Amino acid sequence: MGGAATNSGINYQQRIAALVLVSQYSDFDLSPVFGMNNSLKINTVHFETDEPIDDLKIVCVDYKLLLQIKRSLTFQTDENSEFYKTLMQFINQYINKSRNEAYILVTSPQTSRTITQDFNKIIESIRLNDESFKDNPLNKSEKETYIKYKDLFYLIYEEKTKSKPTERDFIDFSKNVFISVVDIEKGRPNEQVALLLLKSMNLVDPNLLWGTLITNSLEYARNRQSLNKPALDSLLNRYIKINSNETGDSDLDEMFKTKIIEDGRFSVAKEVLLIEPKDFGIKDIEESDYLVVELFRFDDEGNIKHTFQDNKLKLDGASEEITVLHRSATFEGMTRHLMENEDLYKDKKIAIIPANDIDEVENTVSAQLHRKYLQSLQDSNKDVMKCLHCEKTVNRNNSLLIEVDDLDTNPALGLVHGKCARQVDRVLGLAKSPNEESISILDDFDFKSWAKFMMKGQGLINQLRASSLKNKLQVIAWSSEDKSSRDYGYCLKYVLIDGPTIYVRDRGKIHRFKKSDAEKTKNEFNLGLEKSLKDNNPLGYTSKNLLYGNYNQLIELMDDDETFLEVKSVEIYKYSKLQEKDDQFVNFYSPVCLLLDKKDKSLLNLGGLVPIISDPLTFENIFESWKNLGLDINIDELEFKIIESDAEFDEYMRFFFSDGMKPVLDPVFNKKSKIVKGDIIEHLQELEDKLKSKEDPQTWKKGDFVRLELPSYSNGNCPKGVILEEEFIGENGKKFVLFQPIDIEKGEEPIVFSVPSEFLVKLYV
Repeated sequence: MGGAATNSGINYQQRIAALVLVSQYSDFDLSPVFGMNNSLKINTVHFETDEPIDDLKIVCVDYKLLLQIKRSLTFQTDENSEFYKTLMQFINQYINKSRNEAYILVTSPQTSRTITQDFNKIIESIRLNDESFKDNPLNKSEKETYIKYKDLFYLIYEEKTKSKPTERDFIDFSKNVFISVVDIEKGRPNEQVALLLLKSMNLVDPNLLWGTLITNSLEYARNRQSLNKPALDSLLNRYIKINSNETGDSDLDEMFKTKIIEDGRFSVAKEVLLIEPKDFGIKDIEESDYLVVELFRFDDEGNIKHTFQDNKLKLDGASEEITVLHRSATFEGMTRHLMENEDLYKDKKIAIIPANDIDEVENTVSAQLHRKYLQSLQDSNKDVMKCLHCEKTVNRNNSLLIEVDDLDTNPALGLVHGKCARQVDRVLGLAKSPNEESISILDDFDFKSWAKFMMKGQGLINQLRASSLKNKLQVIAWSSEDKSSRDYGYCLKYVLIDGPTIYVRDRGKIHRFKKSDAEKTKNEFNLGLEKSLKDNNPLGYTSKNLLYGNYNQLIELMDDDETFLEVKSVEIYKYSKLQEKDDQFVNFYSPVCLLLDKKDKSLLNLGGLVPIISDPLTFENIFESWKNLGLDINIDELEFKIIESDAEFDEYMRFFFSDGMKPVLDPVFNKKSKIVKGDIIEHLQELEDKLKSKEDPQTWKKGDFVRLELPSYSNGNCPKGVILEEEFIGENGKKFVLFQPIDIEKGEEPIVFSVPSEFLVKLYV
């Protein structure tokens, strides 16, 4: 038992270290993970240091993070407890009085909520208001935690320094302490973030490299090593996809400087244009369909000779305007464009007019000066991985390197998606080799933004993934009520018989009430609580996943290491913003993705069903099952639209329900075109109406599809069918319907039965 626990703790520690390395390699800001406000750019990562806090040291540009990593921890204060030892390490670090340090306890959701909630709330309160934090409202559990924590600090500090600490010492120390709950075990949210970041760097196999970094982290720890950015680049850059010209953002930035500017790899002094011959005014070539013409770009004084505006070229000294179909820096680039669009040009006659004596033009003073100018444009491009036109992320596989110099736009140098390129954009080259792998739906996906949203998002989806129902078809009730403007001053809290108190939540955040509504809800709950106790079926929560319900429901859903936490009562509390520190995520639903047609940007709709994707990396597997629908859909013609926030999610849900569409999260279909996996999103009001119709037999009508739940049937064998006539009263005064069982999938229609209405459950098919 001890060995297994030790091994899981070691594995967790190495996973945290691997996440830090991935963030260092991809220049990803980890501050949200650690609950910090200042941006963190990692310089070096040190394993098993000689610092008092020794698991991991992260040296950033202006800050140093010292991590003590514990997969599971309880709030025990005796000197042999892990919490005591951890706090002692933190205090020893504080005694050293180093500046700009943060002491971070990194732990998993397995850790006691007394630490992740009560203790975390206390140190956050001190950090936010070190003068009057003691005036903040604390419940009984939080008060006990505060007293034990402060007593323990004074005890350890005096033992180590042989002097009593001041109140200022206690406050300063507490302000340096952070609690970070990182759920990074296999398949969990932060592991997905790590895989997304590796994917964003165009590496060959993110899953394999993630496992390699976990294994390497163990070796780094054993050897007490450290890694800087160049060492990490050297390790991982060899796994960049074959023939890719770029690696990370910084490498692409370097490519601009060396290949474009210093080496002069790309032409700056030529124009190679595709136009229609009639526009050029040369009779001998008017029989051709297209004309490729090469022009000098600079005059003898170094000025640009020709101007471009609104897809038109105006030649030096000419009044006519010529429509530009494509603009390249070289003949090689123009040839590539013609080959890539072979279907358009294969049967066409194309004339070519090269410029005389142009071979040495790239070595002129004008060309050298223009390269200096390109240097300034490159320096002004603050995000080289954003498309210059649409500002979405460019992921190398389908991007062009361009210079923008037309009269309609500001000058620029950078990348654009192939689909975003304009006719007058001067194409310098590809951001990939022509032998690159085929285009994928993920090529233009903004991995880093998605990873950032994931860090504090998908609260509900994470709960579903953690539950025993994760592989079953489920229903999610969505409410249309606007959550953004709620500013009521009261909240409700469940008091548990054996465990911490838990706030009543709405979308994972504390539900705020008007006082009258809080009183009403409290009374209604207590009535329900009394009934549940009479029925010997108490209400409560599961200890780890915090699923709410009655005992008989939850006992089937609890994981092996969970217990049932029974609710004793509900109490009204005055709301405080500091209570929101309990929230481990910002968004309940988002981020998620919709699917759009790449060309016309229309929303993908599967016969009234709108698919919503929670993990873009697994979409191809989900899409495979859609072939069972017999629809003509090509995955390469789709693109992801990221829904970044719950407010945006709500707007889409209102639109879907008002338009009669049914949103489904990650739908999977079987060979009979039936949904077998996924989460169907229902409007809460509609669900309540359905429940009401079940309770009110007067609503049964001819044509309703129903399930017959007789006591003699198990849930898996209840017959389904249709009501043939309106409800009627039987001889015994009970309400009946004529029920015809139907195997909906096979279409069989057996005999008709008269059955009591009370045994019917309405189906929505």
